[in-house]
Amino acid sequence: MHQDLEHSLSTATKREREVILLIARGLQNKSIAHELQLSENTIRAHIQNIMRKYKLHNRTQVAVMFAASIPHVDNVPLSPAASARAAKLSDASS
Repeated sequence: MHQDLEHSLSTATKREREVILLIARGLQNKSIAHELQLSENTIRAHIQNIMRKYKLHNRTQVAVMFAASIPHVDNVPLSPAASARAAKLSDASS
């Protein structure tokens, strides 16, 4: 992965990292909103901010660029609801 992008990830907020992780795990906005106990509009705003910040054009790029290339993304602390959902997803894929 490009060094500038790796450096930029350190500037992501905790909430941005949570959203990135959940996008990378395949959740849609409605599910992300439910897991993080936020509105869908708030999730859309976070995604737009992430795409603007990292010069990406769509959520697929967010998932591909971040999830596939960043080994530490699984260590992002999540809210209790998001942690429970992530555990279910992990168990289902095993």
